[in-house]
Amino acid sequence: MTWVSEDQRNDTKDRLSTNLEAMVFHNGLVLNDITSKVSNIEKQALAASNSSPNKLEGLRTYKAKLGEQLVGLLTGVESMDTDVSTSSEKVLDLSTTERELLTKERCEEVLAPMLAKGAAFTKVRLSTRSFGMDAAPVAAAALKNNASTLEELDVSDILAGRPTDEARQALRTIIDGASSAQLKSLDVSDNALGEVGVRALTSLLPHQTRLETLKLLNDGISAEAAGAANELMVNAHTLKTLHFYNNMSGDKGAMAMAALVKRATKLESYRMSCTRVMEDGMAAVGEALGTLSTLKWIDLKDNNACASGGAVLARAILNNRGLTCVHVSDIAMENTGTLQVARALAAACPDLKELAIGGNDLTTIGMMKIAPVIGKMSNLEILDVSVGEIRDKGAQALAAALHNLPKLHSLVACDNQLQDEGALALAKVMTKQSKCTLVALDENMISDEGVQTLTALVPPAALGTLEQNDEEGEVDEDEEEEEEEEQEMTTEWIHARIRL
Repeated sequence: MTWVSEDQRNDTKDRLSTNLEAMVFHNGLVLNDITSKVSNIEKQALAASNSSPNKLEGLRTYKAKLGEQLVGLLTGVESMDTDVSTSSEKVLDLSTTERELLTKERCEEVLAPMLAKGAAFTKVRLSTRSFGMDAAPVAAAALKNNASTLEELDVSDILAGRPTDEARQALRTIIDGASSAQLKSLDVSDNALGEVGVRALTSLLPHQTRLETLKLLNDGISAEAAGAANELMVNAHTLKTLHFYNNMSGDKGAMAMAALVKRATKLESYRMSCTRVMEDGMAAVGEALGTLSTLKWIDLKDNNACASGGAVLARAILNNRGLTCVHVSDIAMENTGTLQVARALAAACPDLKELAIGGNDLTTIGMMKIAPVIGKMSNLEILDVSVGEIRDKGAQALAAALHNLPKLHSLVACDNQLQDEGALALAKVMTKQSKCTLVALDENMISDEGVQTLTALVPPAALGTLEQNDEEGEVDEDEEEEEEEEQEMTTEWIHARIRL
């Protein structure tokens, strides 16, 4: 799914090219073929955003990737009177939209600046270039030549197309080349590491004394691999960012990472999304997060915490008052657990800007209880309540609460069995915001007339796609079932409060 239109893409590329040309000219810098470089950067940003589950995350990823790539590009630009030996900060970024399996000769060519006498690179990214055992020693030599100045190393996605044994040997060789460096950031994502791959970091990780960022995204981090990461990360107290998205860690893997989290006493950003963790593992993680007081950003989506996990997370939140971004979508907290988390955030986190609680089986009754709590999050800017059954009454309760959030600019309420009344209630309150960036209401049951009203009400740039709206859908309202649900939720809430 592409979340960025062709018009938006073309406008973005035109503006970036124009601004870069002006910056380069006025600052006496050297940057050739700007249009081509911008096009490549934009393609990478688009590719990254296309894997996002909704437009909100797609646009966020698109912008973040653009910014990341531009920073790398600009920090690596040489001044007209600067050479390799005198630059105070040097960046080498080999990432490209077209994958390349490097030979020894080609590797010597692309890494020539790092192999030069006096090279002093601080940031190196080898991503999307594939290193076998002919090229790996060259990369190792280049890293060793810059070890005294190297601070950030990105070796994500550098083994594609290589046989497993060769890939593991190549990774170990490359990592050995950087073993004497004292890094601030290490990214080894997208390499299908497994335990053997994680242990290829043995020459590097245990000796790091100032590592702040470690990323192991999409790396096949099994329970054993997670245990190896915990074992090798001797100086975990320096970590501020720990991310391992899209792995198969399970409960035992989560418990191993929880042990690492407990030692990471300065941790600010923690991502453990899409890792097949169930109730016991999520409880261990929640308990570990509760030992910290430094968290600002957490992403635990697409696991299975259950309602009991919500209680554990609520306790952790109460101890981390600096949280600004919380993603707990798709973790099966249901009404009770989600309400506990929301109440903890409203009570303890005044600077919360982004909250994702969709996919937790929220119902009308649940949203009617949760909405007033959300209304107390006065600095909230982005809210995702998608994939539930809040229906019109729940949406109307939420709309009433959103009046109290002057900074809210993005709302995702897709797939909630909304009909005209609920969808329009949300749209009307969002269009009254000082800055409305996104109103996502797809996969609901809005009539043709309602769609026309939405289209006239919400600015085109802010209204999300309605391609999967089912205008003929019918909501099965069961008042008796809702009454039973409310009684059950109240009982669960009382029991949860006793546990807290």
